[in-house]
Amino acid sequence: MTAWKPELIALDLDGTILNSARQITPGTRSAIEQARACGIKVIPCSGRHFSGTRSVALQAGMGDAIVCGNGALVTTWHGETIFAKMFNPDRCLELLGFCEEYQLGCNLYANDVLYTLSPNSVTAYYERLNAHLPADIHCRYQFIPDMRTAIEENADRILKFEIFPLPDEPRSVLLDMLKARPDMAEEGNLRTSVELHASGVNKGTGLTEAARYFGISMKNVMAVGDGENDVNMLKVAGMGAAMGNAVHEAKAAADIILPSHDEDGVAWGIRKFISATEG
Repeated sequence: MTAWKPELIALDLDGTILNSARQITPGTRSAIEQARACGIKVIPCSGRHFSGTRSVALQAGMGDAIVCGNGALVTTWHGETIFAKMFNPDRCLELLGFCEEYQLGCNLYANDVLYTLSPNSVTAYYERLNAHLPADIHCRYQFIPDMRTAIEENADRILKFEIFPLPDEPRSVLLDMLKARPDMAEEGNLRTSVELHASGVNKGTGLTEAARYFGISMKNVMAVGDGENDVNMLKVAGMGAAMGNAVHEAKAAADIILPSHDEDGVAWGIRKFISATEG
């Protein structure tokens, strides 16, 4: 019996290829490079925007295609669109009003820029990351005086809208809003933050579009993740692998459990399956 081997490997970033110190270990990068040397496509599958995803994927040794925005945007490595479903700007304006009413922070991801009113944990992380990257692959973010103008000027290029934090009372209001707006979907734990984007897309649909672009059957795809937003891609892949540090929902959806992100779990999982290509 021939051992199963992947033709495409999709990797989540945070909590998967990035360890708890938000670093990519030499072992992880080496395993990714080894897989690509065997002719296997290795792509990031992230909730981040394009530049925020590619910057990390580049450090990890990837270079094939990119799934970002939780599947709302799939591109080639150089940014040409393979698939896109942008967010309704009217929904963004509603969400902005919601944030203003409850005095909540927010980030707008549009036209591959993170727009925000003031520094926050995401911009602080991108600032640290950019310090070690060439300018042409920086994670793009911009502080602006007026979020409403940014929404209107980027109306047809909005990837997602992020809200943080989300205390009990506004959380229940947002959940009611989601029920009344079927064209809007959410990702996140609904406590520390939530990301809103177009409905009908997730990491599973994004991964399917990427596999179709490469002409690869989903039965020959391996997906690795740790979070609730990874569940769909773990289910659609021929081999769904959850990290040892994954949430219960991800582990339940997976075919195999890998060591944690602090134990080079991605490297272990890749080498376990690509060995079938080398025997």
